[in-house]
Amino acid sequence: MAFNVHSFDSIYWVLETAAELKSPVILQTTVGTVQSLGAKAIADTVKAAADQYQIPIGLHLDHCTDFDVILTCIRAGYTSVMIDASMHSYEENVRRTKKEVVDLALKVGVNVEAELGKVGGVEDDIVVDEKRMLKKPFHQNAANL
Repeated sequence: MAFNVHSFDSIYWVLETAAELKSPVILQTTVGTVQSLGAKAIADTVKAAADQYQIPIGLHLDHCTDFDVILTCIRAGYTSVMIDASMHSYEENVRRTKKEVVDLALKVGVNVEAELGKVGGVEDDIVVDEKRMLKKPFHQNAANL
């Protein structure tokens, strides 16, 4: 299960429920939540909770366009991050994802999710122009990133 959390209260209630269900859980935060609560405070809270709840807990930064925020979350102890460079061309997106995030994250054991291509909709401050959305499936071997 993965849940977006926006406060320390929501972190608590998601973890309480996951523990009751004896279920692993991923806590996802947005850039806004990181800016509001602080990456270190969030990560420290989740690390302390992991000992208390005795369930696997992942901490994920979702849809981030700012490399500095990604770096801050990696340093704070997040277990995964998502780089969203979808506003760039596909080639530039792949280059930024690999050079700016994947190479660093692999060194410290942090997983990376990437927005390769375009997905419609709005999330935080990211708006996708419908004309640039994918019209047909494509295949990308992630191992080649």
